Amino acid sequence: MTRFSTRALAGAAITVLLGSFAVIPAAAADPVVPVAPVVTWSTEITNGQSFAYGTVPTSPTCTAMQDATQVGCEVAGYGDKVGSYTLVPMVGEPAVAATPTIGYTVTATWKLKGFFSPVKKGKLTRHYGSNTPLKFSIKENGKSKAKSDISSFSAVLVSCTDLTPVVPGTTTDLLKVTKKTGGSFHANWKTSKIKPVKVTVPAKGKAKAKKVIVPSCYQVTMTAMDGQALTALVTFKK
Repeated sequence: MTRFSTRALAGAAITVLLGSFAVIPAAAADPVVPVAPVVTWSTEITNGQSFAYGTVPTSPTCTAMQDATQVGCEVAGYGDKVGSYTLVPMVGEPAVAATPTIGYTVTATWKLKGFFSPVKKGKLTRHYGSNTPLKFSIKENGKSKAKSDISSFSAVLVSCTDLTPVVPGTTTDLLKVTKKTGGSFHANWKTSKIKPVKVTVPAKGKAKAKKVIVPSCYQVTMTAMDGQALTALVTFKK
């Protein structure tokens, strides 16, 4: 037998031997499942509880343990104004919302009325430059509240079609001109500085393009310190 044939036979044998082995893939590692943090609340508020305005306990605190290690815990969602709230523990760094959450509500004890005449059903139309009276009342157990019980009172220029704020817009602080008369509040809004809105009407036929005055709208909002609010839409026209 020649050297060539001997080598050929040896190579064939090795090929057969290698072909008899199957490649076994390495076993996939089990995924690491993070352990959920255990949150402990320190609060007088319980889930589903309701409070009258002015009786809400102070903002709660929380602690959290994860893998036998204490991690940071901050509280989000607290409020003491009229409305519904959900306390959420924000755990770790970066903070991630965890459970359990606590839901509660704050009910109104103040009674807001307005805006009175000349506003009707939340709307009022005035001429550009005319004074605009805005009247309302805030009472608790029949007793009128003070001006300091008003959180904000302003008028914001908005679109007359969808009421979205015009950017850049115009905001007027009406709290500065608000006075208490008897058992109600009265703001005499002087609108002499409001400039009429003009738009260009395109030329048509023999008529030339021209600018015309169109209505402008302001959303008036009075917000009391308890979180309740009164709104009205005031439209100015030529």
